[in-house]
Amino acid sequence: MNVMKPISLGVFVAMASAVAFSADNTYQVTQIGSGNSATGEQSDPTVNGSTIIQLQIGESNQAVAMQESSTEFSTIIQRQVGSNLSANAVQMDSVLSTSIQNQFGEGVLQTRFRQIRKVIIPTFFRLDQIMIFL
Repeated sequence: MNVMKPISLGVFVAMASAVAFSADNTYQVTQIGSGNSATGEQSDPTVNGSTIIQLQIGESNQAVAMQESSTEFSTIIQRQVGSNLSANAVQMDSVLSTSIQNQFGEGVLQTRFRQIRKVIIPTFFRLDQIMIFL
C-alpha cells in the first residue's frame, strides 16, 4: 500500500502541472439551433494567453478551432449564421495573431491554417513597421 502513494502523488503533480500551463487560455462557445457542433482545442501546454470564441446559430453548423505549438496571445473568432456551414481555423507557432471568420449564408465552407514563427503585428502600426522574429 505504501508503494501506491508515491505513484499516485506523481500522477497528481503531473496533472496539476499541465493544468497550470494552460490555465490562462479562454474558450467561449454559444450554439443555438439543431445539429451544431463546436470544438476548441487548447490542450497543448505551450499555448498561453490565447482565446477561441465561436458562435453558431442555425442548422447543421460545425466549427473547429485549434491553437497549438507555442501559440501565445492569439485569437480565433468564428461566427456562423445560416445552415450547413463549416469553419476550421488552426494557429501554430503564432504570437499576437488573429483569425476571424464570418459566415452568414448557406452551404459555405472556410478553412484557415496559420503557421507563423514569432510574428508581432501591432494593430496601430503601418505594414512597413511590422517586426518579424525568426
